Amino acid sequence: MSDALFDNYMLQNFPGKTLEEIDEMDSLRWFRAMAARNIAQVEETRKLQMAGIKKGKEIPDYIYRSILEHDKICRDFEEALINGKQYNSTDYSG
Repeated sequence: MSDALFDNYMLQNFPGKTLEEIDEMDSLRWFRAMAARNIAQVEETRKLQMAGIKKGKEIPDYIYRSILEHDKICRDFEEALINGKQYNSTDYSG
């Protein structure tokens, strides 16, 4: 992504902030927080579906794929624990 596109993206996410203020931000921390928010949203959708509050057909495909991905990561983690191996999430290939 070019610097100009990144600046535009950040300006859209932080209206009223100047580029100088955005430059002083810990952008990596912000991106990690956004990734954590996404995980929380996916897991909340899973809870609603399992409780029968949200029907499967109401869940967008991209969220359903994320739920399946989370399931695989959890299975791989549990398998590593059972087999006494170190789990490394960076080995996950989707």
